[in-house]
Amino acid sequence: MSRNSFRNTRILATLAGAAGLAVSGAALAEGSSDTATANVSLEVMQAITVDAVQDMDFGLAYTSQAGSGLTADTPASFSVQGADGDDYTIALPDSVEISNDDNDSATVALEVAGEETTRNLKGGEDDFEVSGTIGSLPGETGTYSGEFTVTVSYAD
Repeated sequence: MSRNSFRNTRILATLAGAAGLAVSGAALAEGSSDTATANVSLEVMQAITVDAVQDMDFGLAYTSQAGSGLTADTPASFSVQGADGDDYTIALPDSVEISNDDNDSATVALEVAGEETTRNLKGGEDDFEVSGTIGSLPGETGTYSGEFTVTVSYAD
């Protein structure tokens, strides 16, 4: 056997040995694998909705009452529909600015009547009211108006 033939044989033998290690390594990796199964679930429930039923109304006030406080004659009322028996929460701003056509303004403090901001949807529905108080009546005449938003969501 010539020297080149010997060297080529040795290189081929080394390559074959390396290929064998790669195959046995792959076989070893396959033999040490495992699997697991995870479940997937989804619960779809009725969306919660809220509708304004009645707007808040302070009625009539006079300039001679300026500086004194006033509570709304008629609170705002809302109707909520959702999943029967589930709890929900009510979120609203602490106050709202009302103004007249001349941009004179007054601040109305807002509060959920009864102060319960977590309630229950008995029979899939509930109603609540939001009362308002003006701490200091404006001295300027005009019709004052504004708006506020309430948000209801299922309690965690």
